[in-house]
Amino acid sequence: MSKEADFRRELDALYERRTDWLRHCLSGRPGPPTKFSRKTVNKAIKRLQEIASDALAKSLARSEFSDRVEDRHRWYNRKAKGRGRDAKKRNFKKWYKTKVRHKRCIYAFWAKDRCLYVGKSAGGGGRVAGHFNEFWFGNATRIDVYSVSGDRDLPILECLGIHGFQPTYNKSKAEEKKWTAKCPLCKLHRGIEAELRSIYRLKAA
Repeated sequence: MSKEADFRRELDALYERRTDWLRHCLSGRPGPPTKFSRKTVNKAIKRLQEIASDALAKSLARSEFSDRVEDRHRWYNRKAKGRGRDAKKRNFKKWYKTKVRHKRCIYAFWAKDRCLYVGKSAGGGGRVAGHFNEFWFGNATRIDVYSVSGDRDLPILECLGIHGFQPTYNKSKAEEKKWTAKCPLCKLHRGIEAELRSIYRLKAA
């Protein structure tokens, strides 16, 4: 079943549950109507946001990265690049200065096809290399570095990278500041929540 069909089905199920009392009061069927609460709405909001992310995250990330990224480089974590994490750090920093055009970047650590971590840096490769001390770095096979020319693009690309790549070890969502360009998927999430809370208004507890 398509994500669009899943989305419609979730909306229909919420409407059915909200109007169950109206159907129940004249139907004569035994038993109480289905309960509808703030918890019901919260659960539906989360589910609809998840469906939207599954459907749109990769395409939105691909589109925005294509428009905003200057270039992409890959650094591979091989034994030939030094034994031990300190040696690899030195190798990576030297590679960054030589290959990457800008100090600003979005970076993603990968273990083959699985994304481990997504972050951003406004000061070059030092921040990226700082993650070499993380416990998961030993599983990393490569680092993708996306050069970015402007500060305003960093938060939106980091956020879309987290949405699209689904990293294992990012503990929180990308930061969002009022002066930055807004993540289109986060904007959609807020719209879904606002619309459902407007339609299904409930009395304050």
